[in-house]
Amino acid sequence: MQLRETSINGFMVDPICSIEIAPKKTAKDYILIAYYEADKVPMSEVKNIETKFHIFNDNDWSDRYDTKNIVIMK
Repeated sequence: MQLRETSINGFMVDPICSIEIAPKKTAKDYILIAYYEADKVPMSEVKNIETKFHIFNDNDWSDRYDTKNIVIMK
């Protein structure tokens, strides 16, 4: 699973997040936003984060699904 179309306060960022999840399992991971992107949107002023999850089968990349937009508001 990865993230797609991610923005902070409306500013598009390219986070690093790649989580491997086996069928019927759960996982916890983190989202890394590079400092040069974070500097453009001060973290002390985060009002919302928007993103989509891109879920795919990494064996053959054939099964893919993108969630609807997810909004995390302060």
